[in-house]
Amino acid sequence: MPTTELEDANFTDGKITVIDMLCVSKLAPSRGEARRLIQQGGVIAADEKVEAFDKTFEKDSFAGDGRVVKKGKKTFHRFVKG
Repeated sequence: MPTTELEDANFTDGKITVIDMLCVSKLAPSRGEARRLIQQGGVIAADEKVEAFDKTFEKDSFAGDGRVVKKGKKTFHRFVKG
């Protein structure tokens, strides 16, 4: 599974938004495209559909195996703390 290591610079006040995660990992080429994916219900993070643009994750939640984000039906991507 493709994996992205998130650095401290990716976090703001110890949190990162789903939109930033999609852009950093290149799952979405732009913030606008990331918003469209979320609006259309095509993003699942932490086994729940992302419905809000401002959904955030704490830095501590990426410890260990990290988080898996699903884009569409077949694209999976793992995020870990680097």
